[in-house]
Amino acid sequence: MMCFCALSLFFVSLHFHSIFDQFASKHVLLTGKAHEVKKRIEFNSPDQCMPYIQQGNPSAEHKDIDDAKTFGFSFRLPKFGGNCDDGLIICYPGTLDNITAGNWPNLVAFGRFRVGNDENETNEATHFCAEKWQTDGKGKGLAWHGIYIRTKRIDGENELKNRNKRTVTMKMSISPKEYDFGHIKQFSLHFGSRADPFTFVTFDDGINFTNKSEDSLPSIFLRTVPMGAVLRDFVGLWMLGMDILPFSHLHDVELFTYRGCNCTMDAWFTKPTDSEEPSMNDFHISAGTNKCNYSIEQQSFSIEPVEKYHSKDFAIPIIAITDENFSEIDVKLTDATHRSLMEFQMGTNQSLNVTFPNLPPYDQSFATLPNGSFTMILWVALRKNSYEIMLNDTALDNRQFWPKAWWNGSRRENVRHVVLSGQMLLLEEPTTVQIDLMNPVKLNYSKFYQQICIGTEFLFRVQLLENNAKNCKNENNFAISLLHNRPEQHIRVGSTLLEMKVNPCRKQNQFTFTNQHFGKKTSLHKNFIFNVDKQREYEFKLIFSNTYKFFVNGILFYEQNTSITPAWAINFVRVEGNVNLLEEPSVDFTNCESEDGISMELYSLLNYGELVKIEGRVDRNATVIKIYLFHEVAQFTEMMGDVLLRLVFNFKDNTIKCSHWLYAEKEWKDGDNTQFRDLRLYKGQIIILKILMADDGFYGSISDTNYRKFCNYYTTINQSISNMSFPPFAIDYVRVDGNFSTEKELTPIQIIAYDNSTHYLDDKNTTINCTPLPFKQINRTDGLLKVNESIIVVMALKGFNPGEKQEVGVFFFNQAIGYHDLIGKNVLKIILDNENISLSSTYPKQWMIDVQEDNRTMHGALRANTVLNFTITVKGISDFELILSRKDKKDAEEKALLKHLFKQKIVSEQKQPLPAWATQYVTITYKGMATPKAQVFCVPENRCTKKNGEMAYEYVFNKANSTN
Repeated sequence: MMCFCALSLFFVSLHFHSIFDQFASKHVLLTGKAHEVKKRIEFNSPDQCMPYIQQGNPSAEHKDIDDAKTFGFSFRLPKFGGNCDDGLIICYPGTLDNITAGNWPNLVAFGRFRVGNDENETNEATHFCAEKWQTDGKGKGLAWHGIYIRTKRIDGENELKNRNKRTVTMKMSISPKEYDFGHIKQFSLHFGSRADPFTFVTFDDGINFTNKSEDSLPSIFLRTVPMGAVLRDFVGLWMLGMDILPFSHLHDVELFTYRGCNCTMDAWFTKPTDSEEPSMNDFHISAGTNKCNYSIEQQSFSIEPVEKYHSKDFAIPIIAITDENFSEIDVKLTDATHRSLMEFQMGTNQSLNVTFPNLPPYDQSFATLPNGSFTMILWVALRKNSYEIMLNDTALDNRQFWPKAWWNGSRRENVRHVVLSGQMLLLEEPTTVQIDLMNPVKLNYSKFYQQICIGTEFLFRVQLLENNAKNCKNENNFAISLLHNRPEQHIRVGSTLLEMKVNPCRKQNQFTFTNQHFGKKTSLHKNFIFNVDKQREYEFKLIFSNTYKFFVNGILFYEQNTSITPAWAINFVRVEGNVNLLEEPSVDFTNCESEDGISMELYSLLNYGELVKIEGRVDRNATVIKIYLFHEVAQFTEMMGDVLLRLVFNFKDNTIKCSHWLYAEKEWKDGDNTQFRDLRLYKGQIIILKILMADDGFYGSISDTNYRKFCNYYTTINQSISNMSFPPFAIDYVRVDGNFSTEKELTPIQIIAYDNSTHYLDDKNTTINCTPLPFKQINRTDGLLKVNESIIVVMALKGFNPGEKQEVGVFFFNQAIGYHDLIGKNVLKIILDNENISLSSTYPKQWMIDVQEDNRTMHGALRANTVLNFTITVKGISDFELILSRKDKKDAEEKALLKHLFKQKIVSEQKQPLPAWATQYVTITYKGMATPKAQVFCVPENRCTKKNGEMAYEYVFNKANSTN
């Protein structure tokens, strides 16, 4: 079979390069936002006979691929849509038309082989290239030929359905014919192959384009050439490569590419020596050139009615590209009369703003659009009751948007038009597509909130299930709870402020409200008719202060007038039972009531050596400032919580009074008064007060004076309950009351971590002792400890103290970082010595709840200069599996010492054991040995606040730590 090199003897004398100089090349991109119109590309005609083949890959299975590697063009449309309705034209000096006597070898009988342009006025390629020749041509009398690629809409019975479906067509300036390639995304023009010199077309699926009217033209021409045949009489797609590729002695292909402003088709010039195929980055698509501007202004698009989707959800995809001028978009959904049903705006410097008729805008958004050029795939999902906006597969604000009276439906069936504005170029006109139904939020649902204020609104959107109405058993009820220090109900951990049980059974149809008023429970039943057959979607809204109001579908249903536990005690919201939760409960703080004083809930319990730093201005007429360090409360009440320190600064006699108050005792215990004149505290000044948690009590400094001891840590009045001082880690709230205000540039309350390099001096210039307790904190804002999650404690033991008993301990604490008789709970305590290992859980001492210990004999488990590995995995709500292993220096692998499942067994009347989710802190203790090196790992890692291996204050271990 003849190669293109052989047939070219009909036209030119060849000036061969060495066929052994073949090397890998790369295709040349002809389009782009900032592309140059003219491209001069190196051309070596023998490459067609020797296409690039990867080394070690000449097998028969790649023969078709190698044969397809030719000189040619490759064209691609984005997979997300796009079109080229306004055309892509490639102009070039026509080889078959630029034959002039005296300029070419004698073998060229130019008259018979000359092919000029089709001069028909409908031939866009001819006229456009002639026009561009005037401005971009060389002016040497050479004729420009061209090809014109464009997409056309496919007419169908349903115009809305087919408006984004297009066919790709091509015209050549040398022919009046138009070639229809069909509905395709990519195709390639091959200018001959090793087998023959004739141009052919392939699609992305590997299928060749066929045109029966031209299939026989090349063979007829070759057969009749000896009889004087004229090439012009056989014009067709098959000769395009001969017209574009230059005579071999020119060595360059000259191309001039012009792309319409709305055309997103990319084009490449390919070579047989290319080592890879052209590909398009679908997330960085461009259209036209840098002279084009992307802009839409109030352009309306009709969409199909949604009745065909019945109960399905559907979406309107808005697929567009942006450029460097992009700043904002506006999307509006309207009905048949062009009345707005839903609209939203967002931009690069403007957060998402969603509005519905007769509703205030959703204005608490942080979602913005990226700057510059990118492919924007924006989906507006129309659900049965809500709308959702997704940008490049991410739900904006991670939420749904709800119209007024959403429980009656989103009115999506009324949407008929999409109106768009903004700096963008649509790749497809908006239409409707079916999408998956929204999955309800998985129950049982719990979420932690740092602090709830008075006036907070809780919003719950639920969908009743069909069996709610038919089956009146308790398992078909559901409950909404507002909780304190617990994610679910428990008899001894935390408390329940409000529980609302819902029974939608046809026979009962009622709500049950259970309030907790500082430890005292009251219940109230209220009837409500749930017609599940007609209405399954409901909105429950709670406006919570010291009382609460309860709304059902926008109507006030019940108002509690007597006080209950304050709103600030709420830190968990829970929904459980047999109901679909349509989205995570919404918590709105915008209507929170302003209150006197400054309050802060601590993210982590206070520790020895840490500072409470308070910044603000003392009023000019100040009489008193009060500072509270609380346990379990955000402000003082005689009904709950403890005051571990109250500092009263009295400006009448310039004194500081320390005192404390315990809920169990309900009595203020005052300390001695001290003067604060030398602490530089004056009316009207900006002060920085620091309260230091030292080993022996509270110390204070104002405006960087030396620290003065305010008071010792307090104990209970009744020493028979406990003689242990209340430690700093009992403190979880700080509050400032009185004649004190903050300013914008100041941080009212701040916790300063202990720095090992810092030495605090008292008023006698003596160093104040501070010994923080090392701990690992569970990240309660990202979930609590769950089944199959693990805590791994690694302790590298060093030398042992002669004559002393060796002991190590691992503790899972709730509301504590160390043992105390009255503060916190021990979810899991592991004590290991050289004789035994014991596992147990403990409640506060005064509760008198005995928990059975689980003891195992472990002779010789502790050895100096070894590494212990405690792997503790949650296996049930209150069950832990312990795998203990040890590694000596001489051991290649760890040696398993114990695998044991600890199941809590309560032996008192209180039957409920401590749950694993109550674990907030992990600590380690040791006795009778040099300070070990300890690491704590969490699986998964995000279960804890610090990165794996690290502990807070891990460089400090207190040898006097108790392992009681």
